[in-house]
Amino acid sequence: MRFPLNTSLARVLLLAWMLMPGIASLPLSAQPANESLAGKIKRLGTMLHSNQLVAARPLIAEVRGEVPPEMVPNLDFYLALSYVFEYYEKNDAAVLTTAAVQFEAFIKAYPNHTLIALARYNLADVHAINQKFKEALQLYVPLYRQPVASVDRKDVLKKLVLIYAAKQEWAAGTPYFIDSMRIAETGEERTTSAAYLLIAQAKSGEVVDSSQLLEFFKSPAPVFYTPRFNAALMEVGDNLKKEGDLATASLFYQFVRDYEALETGLCAYIRHLEGRVAKFADNVVLRNFYVEANAKLENANADLEALRSSTNYTPLLNWRIASIYMDMERNWEAFWRFRLMVDAYPDHEYAEEILFSAYSLGHQLGETAIAEELGKRYLDNSSFTSYRDTVADQVSGIYQEAEKHDELHELTTWYLERAPDDSAARLLLFKHAVARLTKFENPELIDDFQSYRKKYGDSKCAVVLHYFLGLAYLIEQENASALEFFDKVIADSNPKFRADAQFRKAQAVLGLDEIEASRELIEQFIAEYPSHQLRAEAELTLGTVVDILGEVDNALQHYYLVEQHTEDRHLLAKAELKISRILIDRRQFDEAVARLEAFIQTHGDTAESIPVSAALATIYTDADQPRVALGVLKQPLDKFFEQTEIHQLDKLLIDSLKLDRNLRTMQRATDEFLNLVKADPALLDDLINDRAKQYRYFKKNDSIDAFVQECFVHDNAFRKAVQKAIRTFEEQQAQIDTHNQNILPESKGEPLENAVLDVTKLDALQDQVEALNQNIPAETADDFLAEALAAATAQTNMPLVVRIKAALAKVEEPVLPPDAELLRLWDDAEQWAQLGTAGQLWILGEHAKTNPQRVAEVLEATYLYFLNTPNELGLHLLQAQCYQKLERIDESIEAYRMLIKRFAQAKESGDAAMQIGQMEVGRGNAEAARTELEGILHRNEWRGAMHAQALLWIGRAYLTEEKYAEAHGFFERIILGYPGFSEELAMAFYEDIQVLKLMNEPTSVQMTYDAFKLTPGLEDTEGAALIGKEFK
Repeated sequence: MRFPLNTSLARVLLLAWMLMPGIASLPLSAQPANESLAGKIKRLGTMLHSNQLVAARPLIAEVRGEVPPEMVPNLDFYLALSYVFEYYEKNDAAVLTTAAVQFEAFIKAYPNHTLIALARYNLADVHAINQKFKEALQLYVPLYRQPVASVDRKDVLKKLVLIYAAKQEWAAGTPYFIDSMRIAETGEERTTSAAYLLIAQAKSGEVVDSSQLLEFFKSPAPVFYTPRFNAALMEVGDNLKKEGDLATASLFYQFVRDYEALETGLCAYIRHLEGRVAKFADNVVLRNFYVEANAKLENANADLEALRSSTNYTPLLNWRIASIYMDMERNWEAFWRFRLMVDAYPDHEYAEEILFSAYSLGHQLGETAIAEELGKRYLDNSSFTSYRDTVADQVSGIYQEAEKHDELHELTTWYLERAPDDSAARLLLFKHAVARLTKFENPELIDDFQSYRKKYGDSKCAVVLHYFLGLAYLIEQENASALEFFDKVIADSNPKFRADAQFRKAQAVLGLDEIEASRELIEQFIAEYPSHQLRAEAELTLGTVVDILGEVDNALQHYYLVEQHTEDRHLLAKAELKISRILIDRRQFDEAVARLEAFIQTHGDTAESIPVSAALATIYTDADQPRVALGVLKQPLDKFFEQTEIHQLDKLLIDSLKLDRNLRTMQRATDEFLNLVKADPALLDDLINDRAKQYRYFKKNDSIDAFVQECFVHDNAFRKAVQKAIRTFEEQQAQIDTHNQNILPESKGEPLENAVLDVTKLDALQDQVEALNQNIPAETADDFLAEALAAATAQTNMPLVVRIKAALAKVEEPVLPPDAELLRLWDDAEQWAQLGTAGQLWILGEHAKTNPQRVAEVLEATYLYFLNTPNELGLHLLQAQCYQKLERIDESIEAYRMLIKRFAQAKESGDAAMQIGQMEVGRGNAEAARTELEGILHRNEWRGAMHAQALLWIGRAYLTEEKYAEAHGFFERIILGYPGFSEELAMAFYEDIQVLKLMNEPTSVQMTYDAFKLTPGLEDTEGAALIGKEFK
C-alpha cells in the first residue's frame, strides 16, 4: 500500500524552519561567491519552502558543521525528511531505509525536541510505506491518542483507518472507523469509513447496527472497488451463512461488486487519478496534492494488477448468492441466477456444478422444457460425469412423463454403452420398460431387452433385463419363456426384483394351466413376503385360483383380505365385484348389496365406483327392483355426467337410459293392466285361477311390473283375497241373473243391476305400485338428456353433445348413425381430441363403412387414448374390421388377437376368433384356421350358435384341403347336434350336400336333401336358398 506524504508538510517545514534557534539574527544577503553562513541559510530556506529537500541535502550537510549546536537537530530532521521526498520523487524504495535510520537516530538523539512528534509521524509513514504496519501503528496510535499541534490528527486518523483496513483488523480498527465517520470532511471519506465500519461490526456480530450503514453502498466511493473490501464483504457473508443468518448474508453478497464491475470501477478511478496527478505534477505549490493523488493512483493500479492476476470470482459470488437463495427456499431466484451462469461461464472450472445446479432447480421447479434442455446439455458433455447418473435418471423421467418414448429409448441405449453397471442404468431400463408396457409394445420391449441382454447380460443391469423380459413374455402369454426369465431373476444375487418375480412366476405357471403349482407359488410368495406391495394382487389372484379349483369359501377369504393390504381403489373394486358375484351365487343378496353400497359410500366420488355401481344396479335389476337399480345408476351419473374424460360413464348412461325407458313402459303397462283386470272380472278370474292362461298372458305382456306379476303368481294371501272377491262377485251376479230371469213381462218388478266386483285388494296393490313408483324420477331420462343436449349445444360443448347423442343412438335397435355435423368432427383435430372414446368409436364406426383407410389411420394415431378404457375392446374390434375391409389380413388378425388377449372372457373374443378362422380359411391356412376355431369349441360359455359356426368353418377348412370325410363329419355334427339354430343348420345341410357330391355319394346326397326338407323352420335361411338353386 502506498501512503501519501502528509498533507500539512509545508506547514511542518515552515514550523521546523522557524524553530531554528538564532535564525532571525543571521544575515541573509551574502553573495554566493563568498557566501556567508547567513546566505547559505537563506538559500536553504528558499529550497525548503519550495519542497526541494533532495536538492538541499548537500547544503544541509555543509551548513550542519557551521551552525550553532542548537540548530543541528533541525538540520538532521530536514536531512531525514529529504529521503522521504526522494522516495516520492524517484519511487526508490531503498532510500526509505535511510529515511528510517535517520528518523530513528533523530528520535534517539533528541527525545525532547520540539520536532520529535513530526519525526515520529514521518517514521510511521516510512514504516507504513514499507508495509511494516505493526511498527507504524506503534507510532500513529500515540500521536492520535495524545495529539500535538505539530501533527494533523485527522491525517493520522486517515492512516490508521487505511492500515487497519489493509491488515483487516476490523475489531481493532472500529474506534478509528467511527471517529473517521464522525469527523470526515468529504462524502468519500465518510463512505469509506462507513464501509470499513460495516465490515467491522458485521464481523463482530453487530449485524443489526451494520444494516443501518447500507445506505452508503448507494455511492460510487472508490473503497467499494477495492478487492480487499469486496473480499471482506464476501467473507462476512460466508460467516453469516454459517451462523444461519441467511437474510443478512444474502444482503452482504448482494453488495459485493462482481469481478467485471470491480475491474470497470477501478479503471474509471485510475483514469480519474491520472488526471489529478497530471494536473498537480508540475506545480510546486500543490506538491502535496500531487503526492496524495499519486499514492492513491499507485494503490489503485496495485489493486487492478492484483485483481487481474487473480481468478474471476464472479461465478463463485453468483454461486454463493444462488446457494443462499436455495437455503432460503427462494428457488426461482436461485434457478435463474444459475441459468444465467450456465451461458456466461461455459468453460469455468466449476462449469459442471453450475450446469447441474441450474438443471436440478429447473427440474425441481417444474420447468420441464428448460430442465430437459439443460439435462441434454449436461449429458452431451463427455467430461461431465459427477452427476451423470442423476441427470440421466431425471431426464428419463421427463421423457417418460411427456411420453417421449423414442428419446427415452435413445437415452437408455446411450447410457448403457457408457455405464451398464450404474444404478442409473437400471433405472433407465426400468422406465424404458414401463414406457413400452404402457403402450402395449410388448414385442418391441422383448426385442429391445433381448438386444441389451446380448451386450450387457453379465452386467449389474441383467436383473432388470430378465425381469421385464419375463413380464413382457407373461403379457404375451408366452408363459414358458416368462418362466425362464423369472427363474433367472429369482436366482440373481441382486434381490431387487426377486419377490416380484416369484409372484409373476406363479402367474406364468397359472398361464400354463398348472393350477395347483400356481397356488403353491402364490402361497409361498405370501408366506415369504407378507408385507409386499403385491400382497393385495396376490390375494386377488389366489382367490381366483382356488375359485377355479372349486374352493369358493377359500376364494372368498382371499378376496376379503385384499382390502387389508392396499388402498388401491382399482384392486379394491375388483375384489368387491368378485365377492359380490360369489355372494349372489349363494343368494346372499343382502350381504352383497351391503358391501357394494359400503364401497360406493367410501369411494363414490371416484371413477372406480362406477363399475361397482353398475354391478349393484344389476343385482337390483335381477331382483326385479328396477326402480332401486335406476337410483343406483343415477348417483354416478349425477356426479360424473359432464366429465367426458371418464370413459366408464358412457355405458352407464346407456344402461340408465334403457332402464328409465323400461320403467316408464312398465309403469304404463302395469297401470293399464290393473285398470283392465278391475274392469274385467273374467280376465281376472283367468289370471288368478288358470295357471296356463296366467303363464301365457304374462309371457306376452312381460312389461307388467314384476312385483304385480309376483302377487298374481306367488302371493297366496293376495290370490286368496282376489279369489274370494271373485266368488262373491260370481255368487252375487248369479243371484242377480236368476232374479232378472224370473221377472215376468206382466209383473211390475225392476231388473237388478249387475254385481260390482270388490277391487279393494287390487286398489291396494295399485297403491303399493304407485308408492314404489315415487322412486322413479319425475323427469324422464329422455327429457333430462334433451335439456342437457340443448345446454351443451348452446355452450358448444361438443364432447358432451357427442356423449349424449351417442347414448341416445345406441339404445335404439339398430344403432342410429351420427348426424352429418358429428361426422365432420374428425376433420377438426382440436375438437376431435376432446371427445370421449365412446363417441369417437361411434363416429368412426360410421365412417368405416365408406372410408376404412382413414379410420384405420385415426385409430393407429390415437391407439393409446383407448387403452385401459371401457372402449378398448371396441377399438380393437373396429381396427380389425377396417383392416379386414382393406384386405390387410395380417394386421386384421393381429388386431383380433389383441382383442382376444385383452378380453379373453368377452363374447367378442369368440367373434374375433371366428373371424381369424374364416380369414385363415380364405387364404388357405387350414391348419391355423382349425386351431383358432377349435379354441372356440373349448369355451362352454360360447355354446350354441357360435359353436355351430365354428364347426361349420372347421368343415370348410378341411374342404380346402380336399379332406372330404373330415369336412362331412363336422357338417354332420351340426345337423345332428344343433337343431335350434336355423341359419347354421341350413348352411350345414348345404355344405354337406356339396361334400357328398365331391365324395360321389348320390344316395347320401338325396338322403341329406330329404332330411333338410323334413326339418321345419329352415325355409327363409340363406342355406335354404342355396339348396333350392341346387335342386331346382
